[in-house]
Amino acid sequence: SQDVGVETLFSVDVDSSLGFEMSVYANRLHLVVHTSGGVTSSTAIDYDPVGHKFWRMRHDPMGTMELETSADGVEWTSRRSAAVPRLPTAAPTRCG
Repeated sequence: SQDVGVETLFSVDVDSSLGFEMSVYANRLHLVVHTSGGVTSSTAIDYDPVGHKFWRMRHDPMGTMELETSADGVEWTSRRSAAVPRLPTAAPTRCG
């Protein structure tokens, strides 16, 4: 269970001024966009451990980063979409 204080984190930094994060705490899935000035925007939805079993971040050809979840790792649902003003060349990731 995801008790308050327990957190699961997945983040990708495009560069030092732009990053994306998916995290779970307090039974909520948080979808966050970070900029050099801090958190630009954050959206939270109820966390479903079955429906949100798999997570991914995908840069699509239209210039957006898609934060997606899946129950089976095959069918994906976009939970958050955000513009990426430049193509990521390398993306350091963190999991925890």
